[in-house]
Amino acid sequence: MKKLFTGLLVILLLLGGIIFALPLLLSTDTARAQLSERMSAISGMDIDLGGPVSFSVFPDLGLVARRVGLATPEGDFSASVEKIVAGVKIASILSGNLEITGLSLDQPEITI
Repeated sequence: MKKLFTGLLVILLLLGGIIFALPLLLSTDTARAQLSERMSAISGMDIDLGGPVSFSVFPDLGLVARRVGLATPEGDFSASVEKIVAGVKIASILSGNLEITGLSLDQPEITI
């Protein structure tokens, strides 16, 4: 019983270490380019990632982009967000093809 508990504890510690080390091993430049490309394709707008893009582990695994702006090519509509948190699937990060599971916006501003 003690060996089983020890084995489970070691596995949990390894998984926890991998999850917390994952953001250090991945390129934020790649994430930045893919996030901008995906957001532009979905919205049909020009995307400006003015701030840093980083990985988040807690409370959910995802990407955090700060000072994000978007506008229509004609310039008749624009929006800015202080922070966007995009939840991503772990498997999609490892494959290099980000799959976004949800978005959270902080301090959005819309100009028409």
